[in-house]
Amino acid sequence: MTVLFRVAPGQAGVVLAFWQSRAVVAASNRLSEVTEVLASRRDEVLSRWLQAARAQPFHHAQPDDTNTQHIGALVDALLELLRRHASNDKQPGAPLKDAATLSAARGHAASRFAQGLGAPAIVTEFRLLREAIERSLREHPANAALTTDVVGAEQIMRDALDDAVLDALEARGSDPRERRAASAAPASDELLRLLVERVDDYAIFVLDPNGRVATWNAGAERIKGYSADEIIGQPYATFFCPEDRNAGKPERLLHRARIHGRVEDEGWRLRKDGSCFWAEAMLTALYDARGQLHGYAKVTRDLTERRRAEEQILLNTALRELAEARDRALAEADAERRRLHDLFMQAPAAIAEARGPRHELTFVNPLYLRLAGARDAVELIGKPMRAALPGLGGQGCRHLLDRVYQTGEPFVANEALVKVDPRCDGTLEEMFVNLVYQPTRDAQGKIDGILVHAVDVTEQVRARQRGEELTAALAEERERFAASFNQATVGIAQRDLTGRYLLVNDRFCELVGRSRDELLQLKDLDITHPDDRAHNTQLLARLLERGEVNTIEKRYVCPDGSPVWVNSSVSLIRDAGGAPRYVLGVSIDVTDRRRAEQALRLRSNLIEAAHEAIFAWETHDGITFWNRGAEELYGYTAAEALGRRSHELLGTSPEQVAAFMAALERNGRWEGELSHVTRDGRRITVESRLALVDGDGRRHVLEATRDVTEQRRAEAALRASEARSAILAEASRVLGSSLDYETTLANLALLAVPLVADWCTVDLLDERGELRRLSVAHADPERVRLADELRRRYPPDPNAATGPVQVVRSGKPELVPEIPETLVERGARDAEHLALLRGLGLRSYMVVPVWVRDQVLGAISFVASESGRRFGPDDLAVAEELARRAAVAIENARLYQQAQEAIRVRDDFFAAASHDLKNPLASIRGNAQVLLRTLDRTGGVPPQRLTSTLTNVVGSIDQMTRLIDDLLDVARLRLGESLPLDRVATDLVALTRRAVAAQQAATDHHQLALRMPEAELVGEWDVARLERVLGNLLSNAIKYSPNGGEIAVSVRAEAGQAVLTVQDRGIGIPPADQPRVFERFERARNAVGRIGGSGIGLATSKQIIEQHGGTIAVESREGQGSTFTVRLPLTPPSPME
Repeated sequence: MTVLFRVAPGQAGVVLAFWQSRAVVAASNRLSEVTEVLASRRDEVLSRWLQAARAQPFHHAQPDDTNTQHIGALVDALLELLRRHASNDKQPGAPLKDAATLSAARGHAASRFAQGLGAPAIVTEFRLLREAIERSLREHPANAALTTDVVGAEQIMRDALDDAVLDALEARGSDPRERRAASAAPASDELLRLLVERVDDYAIFVLDPNGRVATWNAGAERIKGYSADEIIGQPYATFFCPEDRNAGKPERLLHRARIHGRVEDEGWRLRKDGSCFWAEAMLTALYDARGQLHGYAKVTRDLTERRRAEEQILLNTALRELAEARDRALAEADAERRRLHDLFMQAPAAIAEARGPRHELTFVNPLYLRLAGARDAVELIGKPMRAALPGLGGQGCRHLLDRVYQTGEPFVANEALVKVDPRCDGTLEEMFVNLVYQPTRDAQGKIDGILVHAVDVTEQVRARQRGEELTAALAEERERFAASFNQATVGIAQRDLTGRYLLVNDRFCELVGRSRDELLQLKDLDITHPDDRAHNTQLLARLLERGEVNTIEKRYVCPDGSPVWVNSSVSLIRDAGGAPRYVLGVSIDVTDRRRAEQALRLRSNLIEAAHEAIFAWETHDGITFWNRGAEELYGYTAAEALGRRSHELLGTSPEQVAAFMAALERNGRWEGELSHVTRDGRRITVESRLALVDGDGRRHVLEATRDVTEQRRAEAALRASEARSAILAEASRVLGSSLDYETTLANLALLAVPLVADWCTVDLLDERGELRRLSVAHADPERVRLADELRRRYPPDPNAATGPVQVVRSGKPELVPEIPETLVERGARDAEHLALLRGLGLRSYMVVPVWVRDQVLGAISFVASESGRRFGPDDLAVAEELARRAAVAIENARLYQQAQEAIRVRDDFFAAASHDLKNPLASIRGNAQVLLRTLDRTGGVPPQRLTSTLTNVVGSIDQMTRLIDDLLDVARLRLGESLPLDRVATDLVALTRRAVAAQQAATDHHQLALRMPEAELVGEWDVARLERVLGNLLSNAIKYSPNGGEIAVSVRAEAGQAVLTVQDRGIGIPPADQPRVFERFERARNAVGRIGGSGIGLATSKQIIEQHGGTIAVESREGQGSTFTVRLPLTPPSPME
């Protein structure tokens, strides 16, 4: 919108400001940026103003330097005004009476009046200043992103400048010569009248000074729809939209026109019929020669079609850009899919993808085809893996696949032995593979398949097995090495042809000790060991030249400088055209294996020399032979041992020496265990074999010993493990002895003392989420009382960082093998508390959480004190197993309680249903007996009596029918079936009247009041089922109002729905029961035991209403009654709904 300063001749000192509806621009916290941009272009603004002012037709009074100084002061005042409002973060109200702005404007106006300029010329100069400011603001590149703030700055300056112009002109006063000059303007009233009446493309009319329509032309009637008789005298605000009227836009435009003479505007306007059109409007103030306002001329043009065309162009452009963006995204996704397909197809491993619980194959690569003995993927795709690889049926593969699919835990096996039928001729061949079953998930995170990755390592395994067969003595070491090696996972890295990493997996990052982001900035050579780089470069060149898969062992260097050995299989990935694209490497961490091989070689040499410590000694002399095994076992070199008596050197006790010497004398040999001391003072247990050898007249003893110290320790650990198993078995018996879990947990604490710990406490969360001490156990009852008193005087801190509170909060166990003194001091509240804690003599503790269905219910604490034991990982495992079994006991108890509650609900339902069925049967029987007695006495029944009795019988039958139908519907719902609906045109008003009449006939204590403002209310509904809903609601209202009273029933139409309400003044429903009264077999607690009922009527009513597309709700206050509201759509919902 463009607004021009325009003042008619003689207007100086006459124009008044009407500020009641000034628009205010929204505040912006970036207004200060716009202000500083304008300040930097101040001189440019003054230069533009001076150039434009000198181009005006009033050449007799060109602006001089004094005038420029006044204008400069005015610009500075406006800048300061903007800064103030930017710092206050708010916009001014109207008018803006800024002292500095007013002073500068008065100075300029006074100077120009003194130079002979009239008011119109002076107003023109102010208008030129405003245009220069706006042009400098909008042209500056820094303001491109500050459009809203630029508009705000323009509005503030425009309002302030308007105030200043008015003030300056009013300070000057009226000039008669100006009024005479204005009255000399020519006019042709007749020509103007003809023009206005004949033009019908424009709405041309005049407003009086108050903004009311004074004239009306044909164009106005055509565009706006009002005749002259209808609109003349009406405010022109009638043509504006409500939001514009509420914002004061009509008054603001009149105000602008009064100040500037003319204002132009575009916007939406209203026609008589309520439709909108886009209008281009011009409003001109009509002043006479004396400056008196006579009204306004209004010209309006309909530009709706142009506006809609512009909007359609914008919409088409947006849709086209959206479609282009979608096509680009689809193309990128397809390219990514092809790249991954190429990656899998050329990977140096057998890869397959299986979907669903039957593990149906959806993808296989060439190596997997070879593994399966298939010639084409078509033979396998779509088949379950068991059918595709029948040879694997008895090898546990299906069980492993099921477990991965069900648990989501990957399965990794290195050097797994499988038997396959690669030729499909029934001949199974053994193969060793490094196998990974990795679960895949869909977009919602649900497991939808398994990715199979298998690398044939048969040759490597066979080679290692041949080496292992060299000596049986290395079997244990080889098993440990194989177990260690089989725990390794596969690292995968994709590189470009220069060796730069493009894609790495987590295992590869773990192998080389670097993050993914760090690796993507590096090349393979950057982290390769310097000694392996030359060979690595040769391998890459050979790979690019021949394209064959290469397998090497190399070293990577971790950030801390340590090397990592990997077995790396490298292959070349080509695109669809056969051109090399990427290099794929599959790396397995073999660092442990390399180290183990070095150790194995060393131990092999030792075994070749001697398996055991072997030495010889004379019975009455010293040691005569000492092998390398003895050196290593005992620490003495041969030079140190030869000549010394073995019993003294090795610290053999005299009792042991006497025992084996007696055996040697009797049998010539002895086997048993001895206790020896090594050179470094360690006492070891050895398994010793002695043989007495006679030769050269001397008696020699050949002794071979093997260190069994660790073996004996392991046996002791096994005995401890068996003891722990016995404890767990006894715990299971105790926990299973009762379904009262609090009692069994207390017994568990007693069982744990002293078998597991010196102290045992059990803490469970109560209903408020606070830990409650369930049990504390110790061998000494007095110390138990001391612990209880200690807890009473010093309650546990709910924010404690250790102990049961922290374990329950984190869900993680806590183990402190040795309680440091600092921990005791930190946990004490005062000196007395510290003394009591020290008196308990606590040495070690562990706390384990009790988990039930992914929820921590409490914690069990085990503390060692006077026994001196120290808890370790094995003890923690026992404690966790006890907690797990305690959790099972808690869960079993809760399940038992839930089962008992379900049985109670079932029994209550059967009792209520039997009662509800017996009542109508009793009524039928009673009425039938009355008729029979009447027939016996009189030989007939009066018609009126017969009609009344049969009516009662029919009502009882209807009541039974509704109950039976409800039972059938409940059965359908339990089977997951929807209720069949027979929709026909039904008048709900008439249906309700019939139902109310039937219920009223059955009661004398209640008054059913109908309120139906509608004569009829017809919709497509199932008549029989709605009758059941009405019967359930009305019979419930009567039944649960035992004291009688009024029951209000209303039917009305509301927002395209039929609304039925049934209101009683009965016993009401407690607030806690209201959310569940519509569930099957649920009843309000205040009715159970007082009023009969099955709890199915409201449940089936809710299902019927919802299948009609409606809703049912209840509002109730206990003791005051209930209101049930049913809403049904008058138009049936579409099938999609």
